[in-house]
Amino acid sequence: MTTVNQKNISILILEDEKNYRYLLAREFEEEGFHVEQEWNIQNALKKAETSEFDIILLDLNISGEESLEYLESFQANCPGSEIIFLTGYGTVEKAVNAVKKGAYDFIEKPCPFSSLKRVILKAYQKKCLSEDKENLALIHNQKLYDYKIIGKSKAIQNVMDLIQQVSKTDVPVLIVGESGTGKELVAREIHRQSLRASHPFVDINCSNFPANLFESLLFGHKKGAFTGATENQKGLVEAAKGGSLFLDEIGELEMSLQPKVLRFLETGEFRRVGEIRTLKSDTRILAATNRNLQEEIREKRFREDLYYRLNVFTIHLPPLRERKEDIPLLIQYFLGTHRNKKWKYSQEMVKAFMEYPWPGNIRELKNTIERLKILSKNQTISDESWKAMLFMNLDYGKEKESLGRDNFNDSGHLLSLQDLEKQHILKALKHFQGNKSQAAAALGISTRSLYNKLKQYEIEEKDDQEV
Repeated sequence: MTTVNQKNISILILEDEKNYRYLLAREFEEEGFHVEQEWNIQNALKKAETSEFDIILLDLNISGEESLEYLESFQANCPGSEIIFLTGYGTVEKAVNAVKKGAYDFIEKPCPFSSLKRVILKAYQKKCLSEDKENLALIHNQKLYDYKIIGKSKAIQNVMDLIQQVSKTDVPVLIVGESGTGKELVAREIHRQSLRASHPFVDINCSNFPANLFESLLFGHKKGAFTGATENQKGLVEAAKGGSLFLDEIGELEMSLQPKVLRFLETGEFRRVGEIRTLKSDTRILAATNRNLQEEIREKRFREDLYYRLNVFTIHLPPLRERKEDIPLLIQYFLGTHRNKKWKYSQEMVKAFMEYPWPGNIRELKNTIERLKILSKNQTISDESWKAMLFMNLDYGKEKESLGRDNFNDSGHLLSLQDLEKQHILKALKHFQGNKSQAAAALGISTRSLYNKLKQYEIEEKDDQEV
């Protein structure tokens, strides 16, 4: 029998016989169980709506009213709970009917506490097995990633050392690096080396969904919570229970959701959309971003308290241009030579690839290799093909350069018109040493309009000196 930590088990006792209810509650509490008591069916149903219980003990007859009639209501309010009926003389037939309708078991009163405890532990194990099956199905349904962190450079070995150090802990990890540097690979490697490796690794990109949909995906929802919510749905924090949840592009997370993510990080507690009861999930959070979160905090796009909660342990991934000595190994890996696939290519190609800056980092290198494999014949990459491919990449870089480096953010994406206007105002203020009248005249707007722009973009005196 699997060892069970009784302190993790929560029980709701619904029993109208006061002395017997108190006796059961005291016995279970002394054994380390978490116990709630009720004597009224309606009160018990309300409690089941706002709290989650592993086991519900129901007296079959409550003040002359049969609790069996409310079995479906308890099952709907607590879908993850195992229900056990306490039955007196003459009601065994009804208790058997309750088991047929989905209750775990029934016990005749009075019974030894050891017998009742034994049934409850078995019921809890059944509940855990059901959850484990869901998790196993999730693991098997995940894509099988052929991933490996490749490199012998000092920079990447430092990263591997940090992974080894933090993987055995449960602290949140923030992975920072440019796009294409392999942040998800690092998150997966942390999970693989952790004590949670036998449990699910679940990932979600925070930039891919609107706020209302993202909240439902993350925390789940109750049936009827919104149009299209036709059934209760668990969220990813529950799907990843016991394992790791990877929040990619955490810097893109909507401000309205950040307090809820913060609360989960601090307490492990959350509420499904449309529910008022609080649930818990033992899930480790790993997060990644290519943004400067401290800058996002200054721009009031990211909460400072969430940043410090995530920033317990940070791993900075170097761009490929800072670990060029790893490029030959990466070429071999992406060509599949580690699987005894023999490819021919020149050392001139390797040298050229090491000199190229790879603004898209490992992702760009991988995609380039994949295109070369498609264009090649007899598993030979000709000098003409890789030169044409590299020149095409360089032409794209020159196109970006022609637009001006200042028109792109750190991720290589064009800045918005608002960001460009803000930058231009800051440059004008710096040029005229903070003189707003001269800056406004040079910008072709009134001084009043400039002040409105400064308020709009939350530009302070110190900011115009830092451009």
